[in-house]
Amino acid sequence: MNKIKVLLIEDDPFWQESIKALINLHKDIELVQILSTKDEALTAKLCGIDVVLLDIGLTRTELDGIEVAKSYYEKGYENIIMLTSFTEHYIIAKAFEHGAMNYITKSSCADIPQYIRDTFHRRIFLHSDVSKIMINQFRNERKLRVLTPTEREIYDLRERGMNRAEIANYLFKSVETVKKQIKKIQCKIKQQ
Repeated sequence: MNKIKVLLIEDDPFWQESIKALINLHKDIELVQILSTKDEALTAKLCGIDVVLLDIGLTRTELDGIEVAKSYYEKGYENIIMLTSFTEHYIIAKAFEHGAMNYITKSSCADIPQYIRDTFHRRIFLHSDVSKIMINQFRNERKLRVLTPTEREIYDLRERGMNRAEIANYLFKSVETVKKQIKKIQCKIKQQ
């Protein structure tokens, strides 16, 4: 039996060992290499690798796994599963936009072997971690259609955790203007 060959790109030693132990329980999957950094990942040889498990955050402050996925995808490699603890819809969307075939949160790591198999066989089933978030986002998007492009930008910045002062600074507006716009946005959304 040919084994599905997997490359794991993960910076956290705990998760490296946990995922390695999980994969070793399955006779049809082989973990052939573990990489820890973006630089190692960007120079890795993908020849013979069937599926890549890629942590989205290879450093504490960056979503550099997305950069790695984009690089792989641009080289024609598509069998990428993003592995992460991030559940923000815009991060998930960005991961898919840049080449991920699936996206699994680390809290659902027991599902990894099945998703490796599905990815290898080109069966795309979005993990429930992702589908719930994206369905909620889709429903929310319908409500947001009433917003102007400027209001939508403010809404998105607010969703990403920016406060009024940060939004004002980012958009070169006064805090008072941003405050009024946020109030207007909230009224529009409530009317939907």
